[in-house]
Order: sequence, then structure tokens, then C-alpha cells
Amino acid sequence: MTLAVRRPTYPATNWLFTLVIIGWGGVIGSTITVLLAGALLWNLVELSRGRLALDLEFEVRLVAAAFAAYFAALTMAELVNYSHPRSLVKIVEYLPFLGFSLFYASLCKCRREDIAAAVQWGAVSGSLATFIFAAFEVVYLGDYRASGGAGNSGPFASISALLYCLCVITAARRHGWTQALAIAAAGCAAGALLLSGMRGLWPVILIGPMIAVFTRSRNHAPSVSFRAMIAGVILIAGMVALSYDRVSQRVMEVAHDHERITQYSDYQNSIGQRLLIWEAGLDLWSDKPLIGHGSNNIPALMAERVLQLTGTEVGYSHFHNFIVTAAVQSGLIGVVAMLAMILVPLWLAMRRQRDEAANFGFAMLLSIHATFVTSGMSNIMLNHDIMDTLFIFGSATANFLIFRRSESGNLSQPLSKK
Repeated sequence: MTLAVRRPTYPATNWLFTLVIIGWGGVIGSTITVLLAGALLWNLVELSRGRLALDLEFEVRLVAAAFAAYFAALTMAELVNYSHPRSLVKIVEYLPFLGFSLFYASLCKCRREDIAAAVQWGAVSGSLATFIFAAFEVVYLGDYRASGGAGNSGPFASISALLYCLCVITAARRHGWTQALAIAAAGCAAGALLLSGMRGLWPVILIGPMIAVFTRSRNHAPSVSFRAMIAGVILIAGMVALSYDRVSQRVMEVAHDHERITQYSDYQNSIGQRLLIWEAGLDLWSDKPLIGHGSNNIPALMAERVLQLTGTEVGYSHFHNFIVTAAVQSGLIGVVAMLAMILVPLWLAMRRQRDEAANFGFAMLLSIHATFVTSGMSNIMLNHDIMDTLFIFGSATANFLIFRRSESGNLSQPLSKK
């Protein structure tokens, strides 16, 4: 007698994969990058065997072209400025940007409503787990900033900010206990964001509800029950109480830095050093305005140029601004390609008539852009494994929800069958 084993189907696998990648990066850190790399290789194998079709809508082809152009710009900058085998390693790290079409095609084996649900449950469950992780670090371990499984407060804060936005737009589309749970999860994500200490991303706490209101549909206008409101108020009060000391301290540091800069011309502080490296970055951009300097020598070039211009020593790995970083690394070509990854899908989505699943995808796309651009204004946006993973797969998922109109393939199809 043999035991029948049911093989996993594309929908079941993609549902779980989407839930983990979107929701759990704050807990499992770079594991999501490993999972994405594995999915990329698997999809290549499926494509070579004819089990995966690149049946892309015209709009998706344009978005995929923008992602490919960004890969090309980064690769060109590395090759033109080649000085060390690390450049070849960096090119390999950029390859997931070419995988946008493959991730989209794999999602096309599923129903959009199922993937939207995976995003929502991933955001809710991930927010709860992320906050528990952050609170453990800060309260029990005594860390000044929560960094989660990412091991870095910057990416951890970006994950928390995106989860917060996704939970808010989920709450606007749910009712009853699921709405209350989504509101509670949004409060947890906001708490994790505050505990990260990343001031530059705190405005997302205000941006999230604005996205929910802006993307509301006539048939699903946001309505919050009384119990959900009570749950939200209690959570918000708890988050404020838990993080008040750290938040107030970080706010006071802004005032202190401003005073040191304006009254004493003292740039030896967080804001002051950002101003110095931005000045150096723009000066470096003028040296190679079209193709940039590549990524290998960025820290050394930055330190050397800041010392030359201001006589001050700094030690950063990037320029804490996504435009300046892209300009120095890959020049004007890289800046244009990076902006295209943001503006092209946004422009196409705004022109497209949307049903409810597409409307949620549009809200998700806005959440991704708001999170990454806000992060990039004073910290890092891309070229970090976790950030790249979340941006690439999150964008592929949002575009799938927005632009996909037909369900292709047998939805109960096993992964090993055509």
C-alpha cells in the first residue's frame, strides 16, 4: 500500500511565498533574499522547460523594461569603472532586477484575489511578529534601536513602514474582527518603526492613512467599526507609552543638530554630516556625470572628497540620499533608470481602469513607493539585499494585481506538471 502525496500547486506555493517575502523580512532578515534567489532559479528552470510563459501585458513589459534598464545602468557603471573582481560580484547581485518578468509570470498561475489576500495576511502576521521582535530587542536586550532579523535599523524600519501602510489599507477593506486585527497590526508595525529610531521614515505613519483614503473605491469606502476604533486607540496609546522616551530623544537630537549647524557651524552630528557627504557626492557626480564611478570605491571616494572640500573625516558606505547615491554610482543614466522604475508603473496604473483587486494593488504600489522614496531621502533606498528583494517582488506583486486581467493556466496545477 502506497501513501498518496499531494504535490504543492503553484497557487499554494505562491500564496505562502508572497506572504513570507512581503510580511516577514523584519523577522527572518536576509532569508527573504535567499528565497527570492531560489525562486529566480526555479522560474528559469520552469521557463526553459516550457512550464512558465512570459505572457505579459503591454504595461508590464514597459515596467519590466524599466527594471532591466536599471540593471543595465548599474552593470555598465561597474564594467566601465572595473578595478576589482568585486565588480563582477555586484553585477550578480543586481540580477534579480532582471527577474521582474519571471516573478510576474509565476504569479500569473494564481488568482489575483488570492495573492491580494496573501499580501494582507502577510502584512498582518508579519507586523505582529516584527513588533514582538523589536520590543524584545529594546526592552529585554536593552538595544537603543531595534534592528530585527535584518540586523540593520534602516532596512528594518523600511520593512516596518511598508507593513504599516499595507495593514492600514487592509483595515480599510475589511470588516469585523479582521478589520480590528488589521488595525492592531498597523499599530504594531508603527511601534516597530518608532523603536527602530529611524526618524526619516516616521512621516510614513501619516502617509499610510492618506494612501488608504486616496485609493478607496465607491463600493468599499473605508468604514471603521466602534470596536476597531477602540482597539486602534488602545494600541496607539501603548505604542506611544513604550516608545515615548526614544521618540522624544530622537526629536530633540534634530533640534540640537540644527542649532549646532546654524549657530556654531558645527557639522559633527547626524544632519551635519549628511550635508557634508551630499556636497561631496554632487561634486563627485560632476567628475563623471553620465556613467558614474561604480560601487567599489564609493566609501573611499566619499571620505577623500569630504576631507578635500571641508577638512572633515567621515566614514559612510553610501550617501544617505537615493539620488546622490545613484548619481555617484551610475551617473545620470542610473538616476533616470531608477526614477523610471518608480514613475513608469505609477503613470500606467493611474491611467488604467481598476477593479477592487487592482485598486488594492495600486494602494500597495503607492505604499512601496512612499516607503522606499521616504527612506531614500535620508538613508538607503536600493542596493541592499533586503531592500532590493522587497522592492522587486513587492513591485511585481503590485503590478500583477493592477494589470493582470485573465486567469491563465490550471489553478490546481502541480509545480512539476505543465
